[in-house]
This record gives sequence, structure tokens and C-alpha cells, in this order.
Amino acid sequence: RDYRETELQHNHRTRKNPALAMPEVHPDWKAQLDPLRKILADITLEKVNQTVLSRLDLQAESISHFTASPGVINQIFFLENVNSTNSERVPHNKLVLRVANVHSYWTSKTRSEVAVIRYVRKHTTIPVPEVLAASCDPGFSDCLGCDFLLSAFVDGIPCDDLNAADTAVQFKHAREQLVDYVHQLMNLPLTLNQIGGFHPAADGSLVVGTLAQDGPSLGPCNSFKEFVEQSVEWILQQFTQRDDLAHLREEFVPALERMRDEYVPKFDFNTDDKIFFCHMDLNGGNVLVEPSTGDITAVLDWERAAAFYQDIEWGGFADWLTEEERHKGGGRLEQYEQVRTVFANLFGEKLAPPKQWTHRQTLLDTVYCGYWVCFYAATWWFSYCEERKAKEDTWQELVDKDLENNSNAFRKALKELGLL
Repeated sequence: RDYRETELQHNHRTRKNPALAMPEVHPDWKAQLDPLRKILADITLEKVNQTVLSRLDLQAESISHFTASPGVINQIFFLENVNSTNSERVPHNKLVLRVANVHSYWTSKTRSEVAVIRYVRKHTTIPVPEVLAASCDPGFSDCLGCDFLLSAFVDGIPCDDLNAADTAVQFKHAREQLVDYVHQLMNLPLTLNQIGGFHPAADGSLVVGTLAQDGPSLGPCNSFKEFVEQSVEWILQQFTQRDDLAHLREEFVPALERMRDEYVPKFDFNTDDKIFFCHMDLNGGNVLVEPSTGDITAVLDWERAAAFYQDIEWGGFADWLTEEERHKGGGRLEQYEQVRTVFANLFGEKLAPPKQWTHRQTLLDTVYCGYWVCFYAATWWFSYCEERKAKEDTWQELVDKDLENNSNAFRKALKELGLL
């Protein structure tokens, strides 16, 4: 197949939208591994005490690398037995030091997440970790040679671990709290009715800009349709221009062209809906709870927070059904219909996802599956390979397997839309 026509069409579109003009390719593991290892080797107790904690009148007695963390972009360290060198400062027994991926693509994420956490902590009752210091704070930019976030440790277990018969009461209690937190976020004021990520302003408020996501740096977008159109255009661009995806062109490019030219223009986006403040990733792994009561102790991972339609928030609530409530069998649309039915029955129509949500969420899932085929981080494998002492010549096999798995998910999503 000759793809020159597709590229000409793309060049015409990028004149209207400069954000799509340059291919955005995530660095492969070879481009990240050596600098990542160098920085991690420099995260020593002596250096952290001297460069970070001393500026807070704190000192830690031990540091440990949490290699079991499921996080894929950040590496986690625990600082324990933290004492205060200033009698007026309240000591913290344990702190969490999060070191960000060293590649320049991720540098803005820490800055945005710190601003969001502090804003949410000030304007809602949602429990979030206290940020003591970060690389974006004045006086801390040169501490560790990389982006970092230092926060107070919060006790709790991931709510994912509660969804069992013996903890069903606690799980449902946590779910009720989370619904309240979602509505607190929805009531936060937004200066613009646009889709985009949050960025800090000088006065401590948040402004809407580009999205922080595992995909293109899109935004602000004026509508749901514009966001989908730009996303599909970006995915199509990746398949037509990248050599590492050439083996998938014949299958996916025609489907993406039909999605762009036929499916999206006819889709009912119901543009009357408002845009809200959204966490964007409210799965059970990002919510810590006290296991005996189900009380939420912290909502984590705010780096993707954005102004978006509430669809994206309710999409994460597929994780918040008990085994008895889950739809048995069927595709994604049936699964989301079940989510909506359960939450409408539990909390009433006002607190349930909008009726058009199920179809829009299915479309969003397809877009994100396309992102993940084109945009996967090699550091997702770092802890996995280090822990298992995997040889570096086998890393590419792992990355290739990840690409295969994501391609299968994208293939399934396109088939459910009738595009394959």
C-alpha cells in the first residue's frame, strides 16, 4: 500500500493544528537505561539527607528502594526514622521519595502533579499526601539531578485488595467515599471549558494546558470531538511514519482512516455536557484504605489530572464493582452499561454516569489502546528486569511482547467498533 496520500492529508491537517506537526516518539529503553541507573545509584542516604532533608530541618536514619512498586514512570524510595533537627518542626517517622523518569518528556509531570496535589489539599476534603518538597520548589531544583517529589508516608493498602467476600463491607464503604470525592472535584471551578491538563500559575491556581498522558501532548481542546479527532490523527501518524510499527500498517491504517473519516464524524458526542476537574486514573490501585474500616487514607497519582468530561472518571469505576455486580461476559459496552446501572441504583441518577457515557467511554478506550501501541515506556520493565536479574539482551524481547499485547487490545477495540 502507498501511504504518500495519507501523509499529504496529514500535512494539510497539521497546518491547522501545529501540535500534530512533529512525530512524538517515546524514547526506547536504551535511551533511558544508563541515565536512570546513574541517578538511582546516586540516591544515597547521605546525599538525600545533605541536599534535601537538611533544607527541611530533617534527617533520616535509613533509605530503601521499593522495587515492588507497580509504578512505571517513577521509582519509589522510603526514608525511615526521620527526625527533626529543629524543635519547632514536627518530625515524620517515614517519608516517601519519588524519583521521576529521567527523560525530558516526563519533566513537566512532577511540576503539574505537585501543583494539583497542593490545590486539592487546600480546596477539598480529599485525603492526599502532604508534599514536603519537590524539584520544582525554589531552592530544590539542583538537589538530586532529577525531578523528585518528597511526601509524608500514608498508611493503608490499595483498595484493589479489599474486593473479596470477607471485606465486601469495607470495599463498599470506600466506594461511597470515592463517589463523594469525585463530586467534590466536579464542583471545583474551572476558568475555561476546555479539555487539557493542569499547570501551576504564579498565584497558586491552576491553568489548563497540554495533557500529561502516555500519548500525545494534546490540548487544550475545545470539545470531546476535537480531542478524539486529534488523538486519531496522532495514532495514524505514528503508524504511517515509524519504522518500528511498519509491520502493523497494513492492518491498522485502513481501520484508522475509516475511524477518522466515517466513524468519528457520525458519532453523537452530545457536546452540551460540561467539562470538570478530573483525577483521570481512579483505579483501585491509586486509592489507599484502612483495611479494617474501608476508610480512604489517600488518593494517589495525580499527574494525569485534567479538565475533562466526567466520562473519563467513571471509566475507572469499572474497578469499583463487586464480583457479584460485574457483568458476566459481553463486550466493553455491556460492561459499562452494567457500571452505570449499578451506580444509578446505589446513588441515584444524579450521582450516576450520564446515559451517553457508555458509548463515549467505549470510543475513549479505543483511543487509549491506540496510544499504548504507539507509546510504551521502557522503564515499565526496569524493576521487573532488575529484580529478576534479566540480561539486557532479553529486554527487547519484553518490549516486543508488550507491543504485541497492546496491539491485540487495540485490535479487539477496533473490532468492537466494527472497524476491523
